[in-house]
Amino acid sequence: MGGILGGRLIDRIGQEMSTRIALFFSFVSILILAVIPNLGFAWPIVFIFGLSYGIYQTVYFALAMHYTEKRIAASMFSIFMAVTNIGQGVGFALAGGLADVPAIGFRWAFVIITLFNLVALPLLPLVFKNKKD
Repeated sequence: MGGILGGRLIDRIGQEMSTRIALFFSFVSILILAVIPNLGFAWPIVFIFGLSYGIYQTVYFALAMHYTEKRIAASMFSIFMAVTNIGQGVGFALAGGLADVPAIGFRWAFVIITLFNLVALPLLPLVFKNKKD
């Protein structure tokens, strides 16, 4: 749903701004998950995170395909998807492992995940700089 709804947002305000907005909602939703009082509150927050993730993943894939040599676009998309899936799998494993550590637990695991996601912020100007050129 994030990719579909995000397409309209991207068309209206541009790739860079929509990615920044999606990252903001992603960060906020992950941090909110760290402080929810019970699981019932998680569902709407997870929905917001999913929409946000779908939006910025759509932009990243579109940018990757924009920079790819058109003659090898299909193989590059396959490689990009494979790397993304591996990254998600590693992230899931690390997050689950953190949540299982008694001294950390779910709350601090969400905070740590958010801090790792902050790495994306300084990379955004690099990603969109080439797009403008």
